[in-house]
Amino acid sequence: MPNVLFVVKDATVCKAHVKLLSSKKYTIEVCGNYGQALKFLEKNKIDVVIGEIQIEEIEIGEFIKNVTEHNLCQLIFAITDEQTTYQSIYALNSGAQNIVHLNKSSKLLQAQIESGLRLTKKSSIFEYNDLYINNENYSVFYKRKEVKLSAKELKILSYICSKKGGVCKREDLINRYWKEKESNPRIVDVYIRNIRKKTADDLIKNVHGIGYRLNTTQDYK
Repeated sequence: MPNVLFVVKDATVCKAHVKLLSSKKYTIEVCGNYGQALKFLEKNKIDVVIGEIQIEEIEIGEFIKNVTEHNLCQLIFAITDEQTTYQSIYALNSGAQNIVHLNKSSKLLQAQIESGLRLTKKSSIFEYNDLYINNENYSVFYKRKEVKLSAKELKILSYICSKKGGVCKREDLINRYWKEKESNPRIVDVYIRNIRKKTADDLIKNVHGIGYRLNTTQDYK
């Protein structure tokens, strides 16, 4: 069942939702602010984050940017006041996938979570030629043989594949997957070499002075 993280100043405001989801065997965690939430996400697998628009001067948009850059969860929902339309618009424009009104049915929230995860599951699989990636269960196969990639290697390969043959800049990879900016931008090359060793030397092509791209010769699935 899904792992859900609520990010709220006052845990009692989501008490009814927590009760219902817990009864459905969801794993529920609660953090009091977005700083705590980011640290928790770095160490724990969470499928869905449900957070308030703003906590202690940190808005959900800033949080979403960090979560998205480092691929820390599948879905982010925003808690808003049903009467405040502009909050809902702001949250959606910031990258939230859905809006949660705390005075609405908890069963509706459950349906929103399960619907969102079904859609995410469909988009988490990438197939190209001899390469198969499933980001939901973190598995990679090349020529029907399972490939053991590290978490960061998988993220890098998935991001390059998401470009579908387009160029992936080296600095983009560094900004997304290295929190502390490395003094040597060639650190990415080490990971690319490791991915090639575990798959094929010509799977990823260098784009001189820019970055990398997937070696494409046929359509994507």
